[in-house]
Order: sequence, then C-alpha cells, then structure tokens
Amino acid sequence: MNPRVTIATICFNSEATIEKTIRSVLSQDYLNIEYIVVDGKSTDGTMDVVKKYNSNISLAISEKDSGPAEAQRKAIENSTGMYIMFLFADDWIPENYISNAVRFLTSTKADYVFGNNVFCDSFGKIVYSVYGDKNYAKKIKYTMPRINYTSIVSRLSIYHVSKMTDDEFKVAPDYDFLLSIHNKGVIGRYCDQLICYNQIGGNSHRKYFQGVRDVRNISIKHGANPVISYVYYFKRILGHFCLSFFRFISK
Repeated sequence: MNPRVTIATICFNSEATIEKTIRSVLSQDYLNIEYIVVDGKSTDGTMDVVKKYNSNISLAISEKDSGPAEAQRKAIENSTGMYIMFLFADDWIPENYISNAVRFLTSTKADYVFGNNVFCDSFGKIVYSVYGDKNYAKKIKYTMPRINYTSIVSRLSIYHVSKMTDDEFKVAPDYDFLLSIHNKGVIGRYCDQLICYNQIGGNSHRKYFQGVRDVRNISIKHGANPVISYVYYFKRILGHFCLSFFRFISK
C-alpha cells in the first residue's frame, strides 16, 4: 500500500549538522522508508554520529568521491525505492514531509514534486524563504527557476533518464540535470505543503556568483538563445545585490 521511499543523505565533514538531519528522517510518519547515508570519507566525527543510528540506517557508505554528484549516483545505484529524496547533511524536514509528498505524487502522476525552502542560520533562526515556482517550465530553458532541488521527492526512474554529474559544472549540477530531464519530457509539480529547512552555508551561498555563471553556461549548452540567457544572468546578479543591500539596511 505504501511504495518504498529512499532518503539519501550526502555528507562530508558534517559532524556539527548531520544528527539533526538523521533525526528528521527517523521522525517521519511514513512507514516504508529506506535510509542511505553516503559519506565522502570525512575526517571529522561525522561517521561516529552516523554509527549511533546504524540500526535505523539501511546502508552507510564512507569512501572518497569526487563530490556530491558522484555520491548521489552511489545512492541511486543502491536504492530499492520507487521514490527518492536527497536530504543533505545540513537540511531537515518535518515529520509529515514524505507522506505528503507520496500522496501528492500518486494523485497527480507527476515524475517529481518540489516545495519550498526555508533557510536558517546556525542557531535555527529563519533568515529567508524561497517559494517554489509552479510555472517553472516557462523559464527553465534560460535560468534556474525556483524548483528548489533539496525539496524534491521524485520517482527513482528520472535519474535513469539523465545522469547527475558535476564534471563540468561544480556549483549548479542540479540545474544541468533538471534542464536535461525537462527537455526529455519529465514533468515536475509544485506542492506548497512541502517545506524543507536548510542551514545557510552550502555551495549555493558560498559560491553564488560561480553558480550564476554555471546556470548561464548550462542554459546556452542546452540550446537557449545566448542573448536571453545573458539577460537572465544580469537580472539575477542585480537582484542579488539589491537583496543584499536591503538586508543590510534593515539590520
């Protein structure tokens, strides 16, 4: 009655944050969850934390990899679920997240569902929110819309339509992947009931400008009009500076 859902946590030197992630997985009210942890051979106490929960983890891998994309591929190769979610080691979800996602996926027949991201500081205080864009298909050809990759629960099969790789684009491989599967007919749907919490400090924050350049180049790589791609690129740069300025003056 309840299709299996794989939750995969990708981590590296995440001792300070991973326990909150694990506990949010174990608190889910959905009953058929396979939990996989893929660690990039951490040098801190990450795996000591993971080992505390061994009895609740289906598979834990700790070995060197080239980055999050390779780690995700390992999780995909070992997944036995119908659906999969990548919950990174500084993210957490409320207890009804998976049950709401599966209910939405089965009722809409979508290939994947995404929701909202709420970004918090290291003390758990909400800094800002990013709401998913139900009309993402109108702009995905030219820029990364608000699909909010870390909120996605999808059919495992979409990762066989196109391979997740960061060989070329280190900061925005999620956009490369999402645009690739979109061009092959994979359909996502937005659900406002899904809220994934993220701690500020990941690649998308630390390497924002590289990420925006990656998005521009990925768009052009997939055949978009370069002029339109550059318009979206400069719009995002300007928007980032304006947002940073308003946050500064409002302190």
